Amino acid sequence: GNLQLWGDSLMRHLMQALLTVLSGDYDTATSWRGSWSDVGYSSCDRDAAYHDGHCNGTLELHCAYCRATSIAFVRSLWEVREHMPHFCPSWDRMHLVLISTPQQMPSVATGTVLIGGGLHYTSGLSAHTVDTLFNRVEFSNMSRRVCMTLHAPGSNKHERWLATQGTKPTEAYNEMIREKACQNSNDFVLETFAVTQNATSIDGTHYFQEPNVLLAQLLLNALDYSNE
Repeated sequence: GNLQLWGDSLMRHLMQALLTVLSGDYDTATSWRGSWSDVGYSSCDRDAAYHDGHCNGTLELHCAYCRATSIAFVRSLWEVREHMPHFCPSWDRMHLVLISTPQQMPSVATGTVLIGGGLHYTSGLSAHTVDTLFNRVEFSNMSRRVCMTLHAPGSNKHERWLATQGTKPTEAYNEMIREKACQNSNDFVLETFAVTQNATSIDGTHYFQEPNVLLAQLLLNALDYSNE
């Protein structure tokens, strides 16, 4: 089957981490097709690939380059193997798909779908956002939905966002995810708050490689356990 990941930059980082875990390549699994001759070129290995354009809390060209060349955007197994020749040798097609915009979401979901995010919605961390993000698509009894809670805000979260994205709003939003999303018998919730709490954050929202790799392994473990 397939694992589809629906979400924003946090989901893209988890996709990178999944590719890292599945390849066993912790150095180069997060960037592809980059060239030193590119404008704004930057080495995108390990932690550098998780800056998401924000170096020291500001948007900078050489960090945004790593976001633009993220291997999470790859759709073809052959493209992945061009970068990582030994990636999942038993696969004959790509079983991981990142969907980063609502317009790309299908009307009816099939297979296993991981959904997460909410920071970019105009309705904020609210029940309306939960319903829009997690419940907008019909899920059949043959599908499985995994609802990812929102990461803990880093200690360096900018003060302008604390009232709407600080610890209390995030915890309240996560409780709404648990109560209002992933209600089918096949569904489950992937808890990320405790894993990221007190971890070193890049900009108060995004985290470096280690927390993301840990979340990727927890997701794979949970999927394996739920299949038994």
